Amino acid sequence: MPYDACVWSRKICFSDLSLARALKDGNDQHSRKLKSNMRSQSIYSQHNPHHSHTTFATASTAGVVLEEESKTSTRAYCDEDSFTANIMSWLGFICFLAMCSFVLPKAISLTESLEYSSVVVFGASYCDNGHPRESQFSSSLRQPPYYQGRWSNGPVWVEHIAEVMGIPLFNYAYGGATANNELTNSGVPDTRSQIQYYKNDIESGKIHRGRGRVLHLTWVGINSIHHIWHAGEGVEKAIHEADEVRRQFSSLLSDPTINSQPSEFHVLTLPPLQIVPNDAFAGPSPGWGYGQVSIKMLTEAYNKRLISAIHSLNSPSAYVHDIRSFWFRVQRAPDSFGFTHVNAPCLYYSQPCKSPGEYMYFDSLHPTTRMHALIGDWVMSTLSGVSYKH
Repeated sequence: MPYDACVWSRKICFSDLSLARALKDGNDQHSRKLKSNMRSQSIYSQHNPHHSHTTFATASTAGVVLEEESKTSTRAYCDEDSFTANIMSWLGFICFLAMCSFVLPKAISLTESLEYSSVVVFGASYCDNGHPRESQFSSSLRQPPYYQGRWSNGPVWVEHIAEVMGIPLFNYAYGGATANNELTNSGVPDTRSQIQYYKNDIESGKIHRGRGRVLHLTWVGINSIHHIWHAGEGVEKAIHEADEVRRQFSSLLSDPTINSQPSEFHVLTLPPLQIVPNDAFAGPSPGWGYGQVSIKMLTEAYNKRLISAIHSLNSPSAYVHDIRSFWFRVQRAPDSFGFTHVNAPCLYYSQPCKSPGEYMYFDSLHPTTRMHALIGDWVMSTLSGVSYKH
């Protein structure tokens, strides 16, 4: 375990020579500066997915760890003589221990507050992991050659995140879902209903979210945009859909049941649907007149509104992740991500391709499990400064 200071026997060992001198000489100005640094630094925990333990990293001269008597450090500076000869060293040592009692409990508390202990998901087919559901909604489960009810050939991005983090996943997403069935009816539970199912499970004790922070992920909107597009409706309807997501986020942020433990709420923008095979080569619906809005205009209107709407909540617990640039990077440089096919799906007339790992899309709209893993990695790369608690 890394550490910046250690105490054993009758020696005080410091990794920072200036700190030892400050305690020995009683240099008030230097001592105050160091103590100020110690108070201002933070201690955080980092999780290595290749090991089963959690390691603690400490900033220089900020974190203090008391080690066993046999511990030593090659980086330490030891001043034994002044400890026994100079009464100021004793006073410095007492102050040092007092500071330990002040810093360590707060550091541990901060570490615990930064740990994710579970993942909760709301959304549609991009999120649906084939979880059990009532028979009336069985149509939202895909059949082979799709993988175990999912809309892909393997696990989806939220499963990848939960697996890498090593924490439980509670998935409420339904393939085909929208944000609000009163705005765009899909025949399956919308994200409003999904959130209510989640609250019911918390209150009944059906799920246990762990003791850390809960990571809530939402990805919805594609089905609504497609409905608006095919119905020949304008961008105002797309904006209403984004506003509905904002209303749901506002409700999530203020709900006492959901926030009975620390929580974060993240939502993804829509990918650029104009380059997805399902839409890239599709024309407007019959009856559309010249000048009707395109799928690109609808998607951009939705995304722009979603970003501004979530930011308007002005909450440190609400996040919006704009995935468009990442999607374009994969499309424009497929070799960098291991793909050879980004404009055609793996699944063609119910027959899957022989090498799905080379494809960005499994069918004309839904990503392959390889692309899902990349999406999961991209999302996790935005979750900086946190660790994952089993």
